[in-house]
Amino acid sequence: MQKIKSILHEFKRVLPFLVAIILAVIVFQDSSQINVQLYALSMVAFVVVFFHIARQWLFPYIDLEELVNIAKRNQISSAIVFASIIAFLIAVIHVTVIH
Repeated sequence: MQKIKSILHEFKRVLPFLVAIILAVIVFQDSSQINVQLYALSMVAFVVVFFHIARQWLFPYIDLEELVNIAKRNQISSAIVFASIIAFLIAVIHVTVIH
């Protein structure tokens, strides 16, 4: 039951991207554009899943939830986490858009 809730939660998080792709398909009506968008979205999803599994395999002792709770208590830690997330998003956009 917990696994189903987790899957539904992740689907809700991805839903805006799916809506954006569907709207782009309706607006552009071009099959090559659909292929490019699906490829970009699938590559981002693949990379995120791969690195998530690799992190769990290489560093099973790191609890990210504990690190987030520590970052919430200190402003500098929160700033570092925020900068890291922005850097990650820039890297994802760079890989999907430019390459």
